[in-house]
Amino acid sequence: IDFDTIDIISPNFQNFQLAVKEKQDELTSKGVIADDQYVFSDVQAGHAVSWDPKVTVQFLSPAKPQPMVRRNSLVTKIAFGEIKFMITGLIDGPMERELLRKPWLLPANVIKASSHGAGDANILDFVAKVFPPDVAQKYVIFSPRPGVSDPSSQALQAYAAVKATALNTKSKGSITFRTDGKTLTVTTEKP
Repeated sequence: IDFDTIDIISPNFQNFQLAVKEKQDELTSKGVIADDQYVFSDVQAGHAVSWDPKVTVQFLSPAKPQPMVRRNSLVTKIAFGEIKFMITGLIDGPMERELLRKPWLLPANVIKASSHGAGDANILDFVAKVFPPDVAQKYVIFSPRPGVSDPSSQALQAYAAVKATALNTKSKGSITFRTDGKTLTVTTEKP
């Protein structure tokens, strides 16, 4: 692995930062990376970072530490020109409802399904806000972990209701999106 710099963006929560520091120490001790290659940035809901004039990363959640670990998932929105990607992590239905009240929750073209598509996540109200009718290209990625069931019927029905194309890494393998900021193409490892 050859890195110039590794940016670590994390919620400002002590337990998370301790886990990241332990991983950093492990990689440094193995000679994989140099200690000065890490740049830490504490973020919370409402923060945004631009690495390029065309690329912006918005942090939608969490706003404050939550009692349940999965509700502390860092929810991000990556915009490149007119194309937007949302990474939801392990948030659940109650966190999705909280995000519905956020003014910076904008439509997206691609979403990584909340909680891998399992449990009480991917409620229809949230999905409809992420994929309103005026968004032409809509893709949802389900990436079930080993030992986790396939996406819930609630998740499948919610994304079908907004006419999103569902892609599952279990059946499609790696999924690659390419964009020039205006158009979006997708390829999969398996047909």
